[in-house]
Amino acid sequence: MLVERSSTSFLQNAMRASIRQAQSSLHVAQKELSTGRVADVGLLLGAKLGSLLGWRQEINSIDRQSVYNNAAANTASVTQATLDEVRTQNDKLMGSIVGIRSAENGNQMLATFGDTALSNLIDTVSVSYSGQFLLSGLRPDQPPISTYSGQAPENAFDNAFQAEFGFAKDSPLAASITRPQLQNFLDVRFSDLFVEPSWSANWSNVPADNLKLRVDRETVVDVGANINEVPFRQSLKAAVAIYELGKAGINSGARQLLVDVTASELASSSKSLGEMQARIGVGQEVIGRATERLAAKKTYLEKSVTRAESVSQFEVATRINTLMTQLEASYAVTGRISNLSILNFI
Repeated sequence: MLVERSSTSFLQNAMRASIRQAQSSLHVAQKELSTGRVADVGLLLGAKLGSLLGWRQEINSIDRQSVYNNAAANTASVTQATLDEVRTQNDKLMGSIVGIRSAENGNQMLATFGDTALSNLIDTVSVSYSGQFLLSGLRPDQPPISTYSGQAPENAFDNAFQAEFGFAKDSPLAASITRPQLQNFLDVRFSDLFVEPSWSANWSNVPADNLKLRVDRETVVDVGANINEVPFRQSLKAAVAIYELGKAGINSGARQLLVDVTASELASSSKSLGEMQARIGVGQEVIGRATERLAAKKTYLEKSVTRAESVSQFEVATRINTLMTQLEASYAVTGRISNLSILNFI
């Protein structure tokens, strides 16, 4: 037994085991030196490993939420620009019509202005961003409203006009419509086209609810706009009235009433659009503050993870030098042992 423990074979096997262990330790130390992190976090932290994993999961969750918040902020900015454009179109149309209340070719000018305004307005409110329609609420894949000419909205107007006056909109009898008659039409049958159930039946393709965004664990915001909201209906209502009644050839007195009513409608629409923009602006501020809080929390968590996992570069370098020295000594001793033979002493 003593002879076996003193044999060169036993010594060589022991040295090989020592070398393998030193090589493994050197590999771990070199990995730590290159990454700056502990090679085996579980071995280092033990029971605290769960906290580290929780921190990393929360960092990933913050990253996902930040992506959602940034996308919502961008969408809100584009929505604000869209509302600005609708307000600009309102103002432009209002400025165009007030100067032609008594113009000789006022009806023709009204029809032209109304046609352009209606086309531009439908294009504007049908804008999409990142493949989604901005004003479609819970159905962002669906265009918010129908086109006008030859579609349900125009058919609804034609029917309402016929029912009110007893003749078609292109009849020469339209010139006989009095101011009180036109006022009654605008107040009742025509206005009914832009409220329920006619609005959803003829114009709107989407529900009235907006998508809401949870910007953090406690806060939900609505930074959307919806085609079903009143100011969009008012803008469309004014544009249709100007276009259709100008084309119908109403008399000068009726035209003056039409200009006054639609100018008031456009002014009201622009005011309401400004209020919508203020609401969305508040939501944008909420998103910005929530994103800043998330960024600060992420920084804190990342520092916590770094403190838990990081290693001292100086300590690792010293350990590597020590292991290299040990390996070199082990290689030398192993070489000498392999040359030992009892024959050298006989």
